[in-house]
Amino acid sequence: MLLIDEVLAVGDASFQQKCFDVFNRLRDEGKTIVLVTHDMGAVQRFCHRAVLLEHGEMVVEGDPEEVANHYLELNFNRDGPAANTVGGLWSGTGAARIVDAWCEAEDGTQPAMYIQGTQLRFCARVEFLQAVADPGLAVAFENEEKVRVLVAGTASQEERSGQFSAGEEVVFSVEFTNVLAPGRYQLIASLSRLGRELELIDRSDRELSIVVKGSHSQGGVIDVPVSAAIERAPAVERRHVEAG
Repeated sequence: MLLIDEVLAVGDASFQQKCFDVFNRLRDEGKTIVLVTHDMGAVQRFCHRAVLLEHGEMVVEGDPEEVANHYLELNFNRDGPAANTVGGLWSGTGAARIVDAWCEAEDGTQPAMYIQGTQLRFCARVEFLQAVADPGLAVAFENEEKVRVLVAGTASQEERSGQFSAGEEVVFSVEFTNVLAPGRYQLIASLSRLGRELELIDRSDRELSIVVKGSHSQGGVIDVPVSAAIERAPAVERRHVEAG
């Protein structure tokens, strides 16, 4: 029996790959391996069965995907859902303010967790204090390692968004297929105006967070839909050449 305690989470890429190679070889040989980890992607990628422990007590045992989902619910919901309001940390020209921001599922609800592979919509309510031409909203999703995993914005489709007058309130939104890996993400929203340079109007920095619940984690920071194929090469005809 081989006991592995978080070894897949340390070292450089070369060391991790060596660990993966040994891990896969032993598993293919039918060895019993116990992997102790907080990486739910690794659990779903490598394990046939999983057990979730909390303060030394077993919470759930079974399919790795179900256990991984229980882990996310247990850890990310213990403090309650994140607040969906924005305010206080302002920067930029001040011509407009992001006064509210939230995420929602395709049906308009705001669940405790967002399911990987479904539609995710980010919305921001903007109050214009001055006249602004062609503003655009962008949102960055930052993982727990402070890496910006995904950025989505309105400018990709609405670069010339029009003229907005002082006193107007407008809801900007961007929607995309949720390819984020399971975990918690901090959201950084910014309102900018296109010109010779990108002029920042307002920015909301990490005041909103969401939790993504995944069922098909492949071990990366994002999990894009893939189409896979395995094709055997046609047999090569062997020719025997007789000498002289």
